[in-house]
Amino acid sequence: MSRMAQGVCCVILGALFWGFSGTCAQALFARYDIAPLFLASVRMVGAGLLYLCLLLARYLEQLKVLLADKRALLRVAAFGCVGLFLSQITYLLAIRYTNSGTATVLQYLGPVLIMVF
Repeated sequence: MSRMAQGVCCVILGALFWGFSGTCAQALFARYDIAPLFLASVRMVGAGLLYLCLLLARYLEQLKVLLADKRALLRVAAFGCVGLFLSQITYLLAIRYTNSGTATVLQYLGPVLIMVF
């Protein structure tokens, strides 16, 4: 399979999983009254553990280099806390107050609205 085909498959799978996770979050909020902050935390920790397993299995040397560089490690932590967590929590809050479809549209319109502003 070519790299282009692999990329297309990854984009399609990513979009499918994103939509599925939004629908699951909406169901959890409706049926079990789970807090968005709790769900965002569980998702982030779970994804981090899966990613760490991948790094340990395939990219151990690069992980060692990253862990040795304190400045790079601080940037990764800042990106995780400020960039990823805020993106996740705002998406889940939008699902909580509207629905997964509306939240997804708002999530993708965010950069456009920022550029217009």
